[in-house]
Amino acid sequence: WHKKIFKWKLNLPLREDCFQTFSSQEPLENNWTCDKCHKPSLAMKQTLMEYTPEICIIVLKRWSSIQSLQKNQKFVHYPLEQLNLSKWLANSTSQSSDSSMYHLVAVCNHMGSMNSGHYTCFCKNDNQHWYLYDDESVSMVPKEKVVTCHAYFLIYQLTQN
Repeated sequence: WHKKIFKWKLNLPLREDCFQTFSSQEPLENNWTCDKCHKPSLAMKQTLMEYTPEICIIVLKRWSSIQSLQKNQKFVHYPLEQLNLSKWLANSTSQSSDSSMYHLVAVCNHMGSMNSGHYTCFCKNDNQHWYLYDDESVSMVPKEKVVTCHAYFLIYQLTQN
């Protein structure tokens, strides 16, 4: 039952192809010593998922410490339906792309700066309509309004076949 309720959290750099950037191979900072020849070697690391969780929480990395905690407002397109994560599975042959397909169920938005701001949320209800939750106000919105430059957290649910 742990697999059903497990939440996967990915901190993604804000780039056009976030998953590709997040999972690309990169060298380790310290040299690795080979167990067989005992020589220092360049070691690479790569982050992939072991399995597809029922809920996938994606955190868009909007804050940059390089720019004294400036917020990056860059627009990132994210799909409402058919987010396929099979390409980022460690053993992609163990799960088909059908069992790696997600649909968006919620978006947490942040408007403002590091010092002050306001949070809202888009949520897809059981009736398959999208709603905007803004403090005590709740209103139905068209799905075209759900993808914005204010997205901070994206919450996807595994599609049930």
